[in-house]
Amino acid sequence: RRKKQRMRRLGFYLLFLSLSCIFVQWILCTNVDIGEKKEKGNDLNLDYIYVSSNGSMNSTSCGDISLPCSLETALFEKQNITELNLMLSSGIYNVGWTNRTILRNVTITTNNPGQVILDFSLVSARRSIFPAFLFNSSEVKSVRFYGITFTNYFTIFIEQPSYSGLIIHAKQLDLFWLDTCRFSNLTVQTNLETIIGQPYNHTINGTFISVKNYKQLFITNTYFENIQLSYNPGLNPMFVNGASIGLFSDSSIDGQILNITNCSWDNNKIDGIDVQDIFEILGAFYVESTGVAYLNGNNFTNNLGVKGGALYILNRGEVAFEDNRFINNTALSNVSYDDKAYVSSPNGGALMIRNERSLNKLQIAINNTLFEGNTVSLNWTRLRSTLLPQIYQAKGGAMSFISSENSIGSILSIKNCNFINNQANANGLEALGGAV
Repeated sequence: RRKKQRMRRLGFYLLFLSLSCIFVQWILCTNVDIGEKKEKGNDLNLDYIYVSSNGSMNSTSCGDISLPCSLETALFEKQNITELNLMLSSGIYNVGWTNRTILRNVTITTNNPGQVILDFSLVSARRSIFPAFLFNSSEVKSVRFYGITFTNYFTIFIEQPSYSGLIIHAKQLDLFWLDTCRFSNLTVQTNLETIIGQPYNHTINGTFISVKNYKQLFITNTYFENIQLSYNPGLNPMFVNGASIGLFSDSSIDGQILNITNCSWDNNKIDGIDVQDIFEILGAFYVESTGVAYLNGNNFTNNLGVKGGALYILNRGEVAFEDNRFINNTALSNVSYDDKAYVSSPNGGALMIRNERSLNKLQIAINNTLFEGNTVSLNWTRLRSTLLPQIYQAKGGAMSFISSENSIGSILSIKNCNFINNQANANGLEALGGAV
């Protein structure tokens, strides 16, 4: 009897072990399958509206894989859909709409990353300051793009004082995510010299992407290249927060998370920096962070700005850099000087971080990061003044840090980083810190 009982127990254990192995195998296989499909932009939990570059404009019948919608119809005419999950087929999509607001959570994805091209030639020719993808409703909490290329935006502004996020503009989001996207060949020319007697300030908050008061924001495997802001502000004050992208936040957002991983900023520039009045130009990429910001495995090359040639961070929390590369970035200011002019000095050839407005200790950690060939440079020309512009300085060939009075006790840690051939030039004025 005891032998039979032992045999029954052994059989039960073997059966349990067998079923456990089968269950584990099913879990592993399912996860692999889901992972592979997610990499292709196909989330099994979503019901998609299918979209093609020559899709139907009949919103009542389109959306199935056999009758895809046009992109504009899917975004704005599908009124009975609570969440817009759009699956785009390969092709070139001509973006021509203006002044329209997206009122639902949106996922725009594809099974063919890099082969979905959004061409902005039509909308940019209209010189509209309205964003193409405007998320301005309190009902929108989640915005996700996967595998999409945004390109061919070129416009000239001569009348509009301020704008932000000409391609994507969003605020008050729980989640914003860019994955495996590309933003390339985007240009704005601003010429305010022809405007006479108007005292306004010209302000740009994230030229092509502007996200304000986000809770979680992820930018992964995404490229920003050949983005240019050219301007001649004349006698009008000008303020730029991010030539390519601006991320903004205030102290009302608790537990904010920002993660930027394996991205590239290459050849993004602010040109025409020659003014006779107040201006602030903050980074090709501008970040405000009140929580925790991670920047891992990113490349910043050949970018041009004034404060933070590649990146400007207004820090009210914790910032961690790991395995990033800053190469051949420049913070440059060309100053035409007279007795009345006041122009901001260039700071941080690659990176500038400012600690501000926090009751907590602010922490910055920069690890295993390369700074090579970055430059901060001040070029100045005397106009009507007999005095040298002593208030101007060039600071930090690679990076520059500033802390406000109420951020005393902040921690800055730099470990295992390389600084190679960085320099600060001021052409006869004061240049401080070839590296930092």
